[in-house]
Parts: sequence; structure tokens; C-alpha cells
Amino acid sequence: MSSWTAGYVADIDYIYGFYRELTPGLLRLALLIRGVTPFAAGPINYLELGFGQGVSFNIHAASIPGNFWGTDFNPNQAAYAQSLARAANSGAHLFDQSFEEFAARSDLPDFDVIALHGIWSWISDENRRVVVDLIRRKLKIGGAVYISYNTLPGWAASMPLRHLMSLHADTAGSEAQGMVGRIDGAIAFTQRLVDINAAYFAANPQVKSRLEKIATQNRNYLAHEFFNRDWEPMHFAELVQRLDSAKLTFATSAALLDHVDAINLTAAGQELLKGISHPVLQETVRDYLVNQQFRRDIFVRGMRQLSALEQFERVREVRLALTVRAEDVELKARGALGEGNLQESIYRPLLAGLASRNYAPK
Repeated sequence: MSSWTAGYVADIDYIYGFYRELTPGLLRLALLIRGVTPFAAGPINYLELGFGQGVSFNIHAASIPGNFWGTDFNPNQAAYAQSLARAANSGAHLFDQSFEEFAARSDLPDFDVIALHGIWSWISDENRRVVVDLIRRKLKIGGAVYISYNTLPGWAASMPLRHLMSLHADTAGSEAQGMVGRIDGAIAFTQRLVDINAAYFAANPQVKSRLEKIATQNRNYLAHEFFNRDWEPMHFAELVQRLDSAKLTFATSAALLDHVDAINLTAAGQELLKGISHPVLQETVRDYLVNQQFRRDIFVRGMRQLSALEQFERVREVRLALTVRAEDVELKARGALGEGNLQESIYRPLLAGLASRNYAPK
């Protein structure tokens, strides 16, 4: 592996995907639902660190008024993302610089939104410090940071699984196999331990289920998810502490269904959380209640709460459009507790309203 990769998997590209929580409009909606003053609604300055193939980034840059910047140090991925930007004629600024190189640029604007999808879990502490310093210097007052990352306690039981597979790929695999071959070899070797009833897997049956799922997943995804040199699930409280120097305050989850307690928390769990006043402790306890393994957090610099009237008026201004046929919408919602059914009498008229006038925004 060449030195410029700094231990990050670069000989196999990341998957092509759209990640909805990176959408500025959804981030604003999540903040409004929580009663937090969102960043500016007009043309925005937006930065994504570690954009992968740039699919989400380019859709946003082509469809949302603003100035879009991003860097991903993998030149193959940056080249593909740049080709999308040229095809869309969006004027997006895309680079293959490391975070340190990018942070040293003198032409960066101040940003309304800085977004990191997953990358926080896969980079070194040195790079995390660079990211935090960049946020401290270049995020506007009132701006938002979206950061998704592997977290605990959900990853606790499976951390030794990742360690074993990564170690096997590094020591028993060979460069000649390529990354996919090394991943396949690591999965097959780990399955042998399951088959001979190794005590770790016997004591942690949920890890066997995770290994079965891993065996079916896209190898490009697994390469970046499991096989980087630096890989660290992080407790929410530690992330809060690290972002404090950038003057950030946790606002809410960008995953909208996280806001619906009925499908995520038992009645006893909801009652327990009501009795906890400290926001970091409350959010941490919630992670234990749902066994959270992946968080999608929004932090804000200079967080201000909206009054009930302001929140009501701001939410009424949000424009919504149905993006699938109304009859294809299943009246179900899935949360940590499982799947919940939505009431026909409420949601069918709502869907009909959104579908009226040929699905025009409402």
C-alpha cells in the first residue's frame, strides 16, 4: 500500500450510493422538528469531506442553489465525481486533496453546512484533529455539521470480529490476491472459527449473525467499512467532547424516524429518559436503550431554540413533494422496536393531498 493512503483503503473504490441525510433540506427539516433555528435557507456554502464517488454531492450541487465544495483523497473517486460535476455544469469544486492539504487552502469560503458521512470512523486521530480545526475556522455562526459514524454500545460485541478479519487480511492475505480476495479469505477463515464453536462466537451469538450478513455484502463497501488501518467506533459523549473546541452543540438526529419515540423506545424507556436532564447523558442512555451502532448527528455552532410559534410558522413554510406513486407507499415505519403500522385514516388522505395537482410540491 502506498504511503499517500495513510492506512486508508485506496486500491478498491467505494460504492455508488445516495445518502439522504446529507441533503441540506432534510438537515433543515430535522432541526425545525427539534425546534432549533436552522442555517440559512437561501444559496448556501456546502462542504463534504470524504465524498466517495460523489453521487450525493453532485445531486445536491446540481439541484440546490449554492456553492459546493468537497475533497476525497482517492484520485479515482475524485475523477469520477468531477466528471459528474462537468456533466451537470454545476460549478462544484471537487479535489483529491487530503484533509490537511484541503484545510490549508486560502480560497475556502465560510460554510453553512459541513458534512461527513461515515468517514469519521475510518480516519486517524490526527485527521480528526484536522477536521475539527477546519470546522472551527470555516463553519459560519449558525451553521450545521452533519456527521455519521459507527458508535457504541452497538458495535461493542463485534469489535473483536472486525479485528480478527482485518488482521487476517493483513497477515495471511497477499497483495497478489487483491483486496476482494483478501476479504473473501478473511470471511472464510472466520467462518471456520464459528464452525468449530470457538468460545467467542458461542458467547456472542449475535456476532455469528453479523458475520453471515457480512458474507453477503458488497466487497467494495466492506473494504472501507472494515479493513482500513484506522477504525474506531466512538461513544456519543466522546464525539461531543472532541467537537467542543469547534464551538459545536449537539442539536438532533438527521434520521427523521429517530424522532418518533413510539417505534424506538418502550414506555419504560421513554419514562426513564424524561427523568434525565443532562442532554449528553440522556442521548447516551438512549443509545443503550436501542443498542445504537450507527449515529447520524447534527451539530450547530451557536444553537438557538425557536419559540413554539416560530417553529410552527417555519414548519408551515417547508415545501414537500411525494417522489413515489401514492399507491406504492406502504403504511409502515421501522424503528429500533421493529415495524409499526400507520393509520389509514390519517395517512391515505395525506398521500392523496401530496399526489394532487400531478405531485406538485405543497
